[in-house]
Amino acid sequence: MLLLFAALACKQPVTVDREVNAAWSADGSEVLIVHSLYDTRAPDEPHFNAPKAHEWRIELELADAGLGARESLVGWDELGDQAGGVGYEPMFWLSEQRKMVGSEYAMPFVHDVDSGEHLEIQPSDDVLDELFGPHARAAAPRGAVPSPDGSLIGIPLSAPVETGDFALDVYSAIAFYDLDGEYQGGAQIPYPDLGIDVRLYGADPTNAWVWYFLWQADSSAVYAIDGRAAFSVTTAGQITEVTEIPEYAVPTRGGTVNDAGEALTGGPSTHDGNETQIVIEPLTGWVPFDLIELIPHGTEDYSI
Repeated sequence: MLLLFAALACKQPVTVDREVNAAWSADGSEVLIVHSLYDTRAPDEPHFNAPKAHEWRIELELADAGLGARESLVGWDELGDQAGGVGYEPMFWLSEQRKMVGSEYAMPFVHDVDSGEHLEIQPSDDVLDELFGPHARAAAPRGAVPSPDGSLIGIPLSAPVETGDFALDVYSAIAFYDLDGEYQGGAQIPYPDLGIDVRLYGADPTNAWVWYFLWQADSSAVYAIDGRAAFSVTTAGQITEVTEIPEYAVPTRGGTVNDAGEALTGGPSTHDGNETQIVIEPLTGWVPFDLIELIPHGTEDYSI
């Protein structure tokens, strides 16, 4: 028994390396790949329930369009015994600015891949008062999407708002920030959303109570769309109801799908799914962001 304990104690930790997310540059020439790594003496434990895992960290690589010729960039350390949430949410690579935009557990961030500066964007109380009024409670960000030109970040927010007689409605708002985390303006959507998060990708055709968040091609405004209404929200904070919206729910340039309709997805895995690699899979029927046309609201089918 003592020999068994000694053998276990001497077992050296190994590093589990998971390629968990990736994004194309806007021109499709580069891919930023996110690695979630941790050390463990039990590499067969699933990463989502790995009590022996420690030293969680994010490492970044810049690859060419074929996922080769990789260059190591500056990542960041993650706190806590379990991390890696950045692998499950939309991310974007601003190649000219050398910055990654994304969110981890819905908290927006901007990461400088050269200096390692990692900036989380949490709206201040003054911003929340401006967008929701003094009776808003605990407004929460719902992700981050950069403008097509990479100059601004649009952040959907959701907050319960007191409406009188101890009643609450949940409202959404759009806030705009620059890449330094400075607030630039925003506006509240004048419809309650019943607590459903603003959606950045995908669709549920059975659920009409979902706001879609799509940038306009000239970076001057975003569309906020659901089954009841559609609005244009300018970066100066002006909001207007509109009758025409983009035909396809593509939020901005770049991201996980390039203009050629090539998607970056998780590939083969080992260690019971712990170690994964990003692969490229072609999509059918994809329309490049700049070629999406406007159609009457109510005729779109965002389930495709």
